Amino acid sequence: MHACGHDGHTAMLLGTARVLSGLTDSFDGAVTLIFQHAEETPPGGAKELVGQGVLEGGDAIFGVHMANQATCTISVRKGVTSTVAGGFFATIKGQGSHASMPQNCADPVLVAAQITVALNTIVSRSVAPDHMNVVNVGVIRAGGAPDVIPDTARIGVSVRTVAGEDWEVLGSRATDIVEDTCAAYGATATFEWADGYPVIVNDDDVAQITVALNTIVSRSVAPDHMNVVNVGVIRAGGAPDVIPDTARIGVSVRTVAGEDWEVLGSRATDIVEDTCAAYGATATFEWADGYPVIVNDDDVAQIGYDAAV
Repeated sequence: MHACGHDGHTAMLLGTARVLSGLTDSFDGAVTLIFQHAEETPPGGAKELVGQGVLEGGDAIFGVHMANQATCTISVRKGVTSTVAGGFFATIKGQGSHASMPQNCADPVLVAAQITVALNTIVSRSVAPDHMNVVNVGVIRAGGAPDVIPDTARIGVSVRTVAGEDWEVLGSRATDIVEDTCAAYGATATFEWADGYPVIVNDDDVAQITVALNTIVSRSVAPDHMNVVNVGVIRAGGAPDVIPDTARIGVSVRTVAGEDWEVLGSRATDIVEDTCAAYGATATFEWADGYPVIVNDDDVAQIGYDAAV
């Protein structure tokens, strides 16, 4: 099952838009919120969006994706943080026949099965074991009746790597395995390749500050107090080959426990200042204090509940 939660992604970005719309007086510049379409359909929607200029004028971009990890946790990684993800479909052309006369066929189902097994040797034998490579057969389509050997079979293969130099190796080996296995069984193959996007490499300094800020909620206050410390804005630089003089971050702080407000603010200040000092930098702050917690009257709330039901 594939369920990475695109509805959740949409809700997260809409929630970010709502929060930022209330913080427009606390930061300079502009924030563009991008809903990428067609993520699962190669070549994906990102190329179209970039082509239409949605990234023009931007200094940095943040992407968030849901994953199989503990609820209410956020993972941030320095350096390489995604794979090159692409792959191919291969249509195997054999010679069909009735199952009672297999001597008259070049069985594409058998070829597809042999290819599937062989493709799984690429990662274990053709590339370094610490390069996080994946070659996965996720689709096999062939035939329509169990007593008929079809003319064709179709396989869909996902290829991933974090090492750019391995991309060509994975593709070359996969192509050789498909073509050579087909030849051995008297079949042929045609390919439909979808090249992947380049590896994402996170900026180490920005990632470190983001990680540090997100430890406040998990390590400094009680877990049942519904606290939030969220880095929603980062602006830095104007060219990929120039290290800028300054960077600006916008942080949202929320709590339902009044006693935690000072803790959250103090820890956030310490983390920013101490992290800056560790890297030879300094920081200035512009704080916006929040309104007090709203506490509903129980009796009035009960009247509303009774009326609703």
